[in-house]
Amino acid sequence: VFVSVASAIAVALCIAMLPLIGSADVSYEKAWAGISPDYEILFQIRLSRVLLAIITGGALSLAGVLFQSLLREALAVYVPEPKSA
Repeated sequence: VFVSVASAIAVALCIAMLPLIGSADVSYEKAWAGISPDYEILFQIRLSRVLLAIITGGALSLAGVLFQSLLREALAVYVPEPKSA
């Protein structure tokens, strides 16, 4: 349960913070007010790219989990060390 909550918080922080990173400074206040060019930069360019990246990452992780379960090849398997006589 803790991992799910932590992952949801991390995704929410990424969605909130990553659109602010770029070559042009963007203000959430100006973007929500519809002031150009902040509105266009934030909602039409950066936010769509961040959401697409998150969806793509989730799809790739789901594909990896499915392949591991179908092929029955675990990444980490406990193998006990042989006892020395």
